[in-house]
Amino acid sequence: MGRKKGINKVNHIPEFFGYKPVGKNNIQTGEVDFYFEEYEAMYYVDYMRMNYDEAARAMGMSKSAFGRLIIKARNKVATAFVESRAINCVVGEIYSDERILECTNCYFKFIANKDSIHVESCPVCGKTKFEDIIKPIVK
Repeated sequence: MGRKKGINKVNHIPEFFGYKPVGKNNIQTGEVDFYFEEYEAMYYVDYMRMNYDEAARAMGMSKSAFGRLIIKARNKVATAFVESRAINCVVGEIYSDERILECTNCYFKFIANKDSIHVESCPVCGKTKFEDIIKPIVK
């Protein structure tokens, strides 16, 4: 039996709900759940060009745990591309230094400043009702 999965720190969340393949007859062969921490791992290494040590430190995890996470993330993206699967962004077991809110109208997820008590409106639909999906860790 393996060790229980830890809760990962996330500072960047996707600004999309997911991706869907477009092509011949627009046929999909399933979906891939892509967790926020997998997105963040790819953000640091593949987009920001950090090395594994820097990225692992930024996410508050060991280099070996980060290595497993980035391999899993890249495998999911490759699977989605090769097998024409949709990618769904999923919150998962995470924590953040910031508040992560979800609009109750369009379900867009975004980061709000942890010191901000009031958020004016959703950046996508303009509605004003939100739910805290991730509250910041208070130290």
